[in-house]
Amino acid sequence: MTSRTLSRAAIASLLIGATSVLAACGSGNETVKSDVNTAADVKQVDSFPDATVDLGAGHKVSYKAGQRTKFVFFNFGSGFSYTAAIVKGAQDRAKALGVELDVLDAQVNPQRQVQQIQNAISSGKYAGGFVLPIAEGLLCDLGTQVGPSKNFMLVATNSPLCGREANEGEDTWAPGTLSFVSAGQEISKFKSWADYIQKDSSGEQKVIALVGPEQTGQSRNAVAALEQVQKEHPEFKIIDTVYTDFTTATALTKMQDALQAHGDATVVASIYSELTKSTVTVLKQQGLGGKVKVYDVGADSSVLPLIANGNVEMSYPYYPQTMGATALQSLVDARLGKTPITRFFDLSGHATPDLQGNSPLLFVTKSNLDDFKSANLSEY
Repeated sequence: MTSRTLSRAAIASLLIGATSVLAACGSGNETVKSDVNTAADVKQVDSFPDATVDLGAGHKVSYKAGQRTKFVFFNFGSGFSYTAAIVKGAQDRAKALGVELDVLDAQVNPQRQVQQIQNAISSGKYAGGFVLPIAEGLLCDLGTQVGPSKNFMLVATNSPLCGREANEGEDTWAPGTLSFVSAGQEISKFKSWADYIQKDSSGEQKVIALVGPEQTGQSRNAVAALEQVQKEHPEFKIIDTVYTDFTTATALTKMQDALQAHGDATVVASIYSELTKSTVTVLKQQGLGGKVKVYDVGADSSVLPLIANGNVEMSYPYYPQTMGATALQSLVDARLGKTPITRFFDLSGHATPDLQGNSPLLFVTKSNLDDFKSANLSEY
């Protein structure tokens, strides 16, 4: 991608955001591929009216005017810059709206997250909540059946529920839940990322895929996309898939082992910046710096210097603060009775046509890094 210079007006446009998440009137469902409305557009909620919300598949939840309304976020686990940014985005939006939001930490324990959701639903304290899943397969019945039966609406983020991770667009939404807020981790997005890697590393390549837990949708989608590229380009060979819990310590250990076992590796394709940084550390320790190309997903602020100095070739950004704000806003708007209900939010981030050009994603490289930073697009 060539470097592009942004005008002040273009940068301002990127920062201001664009369109509202949900229309205040109308009927039916709507698929929106745009930014969540910015905090400047958000008004404090004075009171909640009577409202009935259609969750699809014959499920509805109903609320009474004057009923105390509270929301909850079921966090994957604290201690990650990504999840901290989701919490910040949701809490900032809750403050702007004047609504109550609790945050529950599953500590990367899928059974703990299941128990937290069960307890929250049965408590009757919450109108609804949103979840960053650890193991989506454990949450389908809770989100689409148990929740609605107890007047609780759930928004899934990052990875779809009910085996829908391989779907695209509105088909990622599981009827019975309110919405799905994407982080740009569908197979099509990872395929664009993998295509870039293959083209940027032409010729025979031996690739290590570095992903999160095996049971998570984003891990499966990233592996599926890389395998598609391998099928189209047999010289692009995946020689190992390294599964982690997304922590630095695990990534360091597993990448040490992987790079020792595969001394001929030429590419590491990592789906999270913490994993990427660990890879760069291990490559330096093993004297392989500059011999193995490293590609990232996330583009968090700590990986940007590694792009600048050439240790990382490319990333595309996650927008976790916007994702948290979007998920909470969708719950509040539904509780206010606003329609149409948006079932799918694509990418949950900023429109970046001036930086993307004709690319399907915003690929952040050394050539456009200064523009990316000037536009203040990194959210964590």
